Amino acid sequence: MAELTTAALERSQRSPRAPRAATAPVRTAIVGAPPGELMLDEVESVAQIGSYSLDVAAGRWSSSKGLDRIFGIDAAFPRSVEGWASLIHPADRAGLVAYLADAVLGQGEPFDRQYRIVRHDDRDTRWVHGRGFVERDTAGRPVRMIGTIADVTEHHRAEFEMRRLATAIEQSADAVVITDAAGAIEYVNPAFERVSGYARAEVLGRNPRILKSDAQGPEYYAAMWAALTSGQSFAGDLTNRRKDGSLFQEEAVISPIHDGDGTITSYVAVKRDVTRERGLEAAQERVARERALIAGALAGLAVGQTPADTAKAICRQVVGLTGIASAALVTFTPEGPCTTLAFVRADGEPGPIRRIPLQRSRQLLERAEEGPWVEAWVRRPRHPFQRAFQELGIRAQALAPVSHGGRLIGLFIVSSARPNAGELLTEALPALLEFAGVAGALVGPAIAGLTEVGQARERIADVIRTGAFRPVFQPIVDLGTGMPIGYEALTRFADGTAPDAVFAEARGSGLGAELELATLAAAIEAAERLPRDCWLSLNVSPDLALHSSVLPSLLAGQPRDIVLEITEHAEIDDHAAVRTAVAGYGPRVSLAVDDVGAGFANLSHVVELRPRYLKLDISLVRHVDRDPTRQAMIAGLRHFATQSNSVVIAEGIEVEAERLALVELGLQFGQGFLLGRPAPAPSGTPGTR
Repeated sequence: MAELTTAALERSQRSPRAPRAATAPVRTAIVGAPPGELMLDEVESVAQIGSYSLDVAAGRWSSSKGLDRIFGIDAAFPRSVEGWASLIHPADRAGLVAYLADAVLGQGEPFDRQYRIVRHDDRDTRWVHGRGFVERDTAGRPVRMIGTIADVTEHHRAEFEMRRLATAIEQSADAVVITDAAGAIEYVNPAFERVSGYARAEVLGRNPRILKSDAQGPEYYAAMWAALTSGQSFAGDLTNRRKDGSLFQEEAVISPIHDGDGTITSYVAVKRDVTRERGLEAAQERVARERALIAGALAGLAVGQTPADTAKAICRQVVGLTGIASAALVTFTPEGPCTTLAFVRADGEPGPIRRIPLQRSRQLLERAEEGPWVEAWVRRPRHPFQRAFQELGIRAQALAPVSHGGRLIGLFIVSSARPNAGELLTEALPALLEFAGVAGALVGPAIAGLTEVGQARERIADVIRTGAFRPVFQPIVDLGTGMPIGYEALTRFADGTAPDAVFAEARGSGLGAELELATLAAAIEAAERLPRDCWLSLNVSPDLALHSSVLPSLLAGQPRDIVLEITEHAEIDDHAAVRTAVAGYGPRVSLAVDDVGAGFANLSHVVELRPRYLKLDISLVRHVDRDPTRQAMIAGLRHFATQSNSVVIAEGIEVEAERLALVELGLQFGQGFLLGRPAPAPSGTPGTR
């Protein structure tokens, strides 16, 4: 700190400045105040400002009461340069000392600087603004430093918040526009430039109406300005025009800014580009309307005498949709080529009813397994649709698989000649899938013999006849002890095909009940080697539980409790009838509902069937140890089970953390790879444990 006093003074004496007129004494006056009415200390208190005087040679300074309040010091505080320096924030101390040393040497006066201090009494950091000058003698040597220091902490914080707000606005993804009271643009952020295509320099001083598209009428803007000029905010959608002429939609909130007197000085608009969202909403609304039209049209559809007549009637409904040029229904035949069942053109001309070449048919069959798709039409000389498509100017076609009984039987093919045919057909796919579903329901049974259904029936019949399957059993265990309390019977097929696929194929070919009974009989026989104090859980379709005359005989006289797990492959029309049928099997047979929590229909089974066991779907159990939502749902189902005298079983437990979490939630029983994988029944004589 000596640089401010002795050393600075010595250097100034060695290199004296040219003499100048002595500075007049500093006087403090309050303009407009009667003499004596407002004292200096009161002014400093109100303005958060203080004054000081530093004797350069002596290195001592004096300060006003206002300055003492700012620095948090009292009369006992040492009035030395070192004492003053101890109040300067360490991060600012060296720079400030150097700056003031230059001022003392006459290289930077008058001085003006902001810096931080650390108050002596409460150690609070404050920002201050110091101004002053150095008095010199006739030889130009520094004599005294005089100045004022103002507490600008709140102002500094406000400036920081303003800078932070400005940075946030500049980086915001939403467009921000500020205008003056007359509507002239004063500011736009980069998001505005990206969305509108206008550079900032192009719009400053101009009115936002340069974006106006006239999509909204004059009354819309009149209502908007009526709200704004009355001091209210406006919120709504605006359809505007970019610099390149394209339209875009914005979700805007525009608010007036008032001064202290309540006068509107400017307007600020925050706008989000919702072009894509509104487009999706419009597409969804259009799809909903199309589906409603489809439902209404097909409700009164008279089925013809032949599958071809019915298919043609469906296609006539489709070509009535916007942008559709033709509709066709083709079927897959066992020998390979697709056969055209119906072809209808929107212009009324007849379409070709011929087979599609074998290679193309195989491509369509392979692709149809993946679901619906849209593709550009390319010239195919041998294709039966080639001439018609050329005459219609077809650009793209949409193809939707047609199924019956869970089996793929054909394709619904719809074309468009519009310039945006691909986009139009993509948006129309949901509606086309509705038509494909109706087509499958109406013509599927009649053409089943022409599809793979007939072949599937032969395959399933051969599986049943040769017994090309074996039962396996997965334990259901006590989550606390790990001991099995029951076993679920499952089926594995000799060719390795997934069980769900085989049972679906059986249902599609009309042999679902036969395959079910054959696998149930094998499971019951193999289960005789399991411990008899464990129950046996069997998967049974609702139809089999209701209508089979064989199932009761299979279950009669069993030495263990039997649990029938009702599967969801078919809807249950009469839950009460299912309950009654199962009750008739005897007191040792009870019901379970599988996959609880997987959907509304499943929960409906829980309520209506009143099962003894609720088997939680694996989607609820997976990651339950770290998912509060799953935990809450399981807790709710457990409470429901307690109230309804049911037992909850968690399926799909694969890691120890899941088991521990389920135990914490109060579940007693579980099933999954962690607890035991499906395996054949052990050889030997069964017993109890």
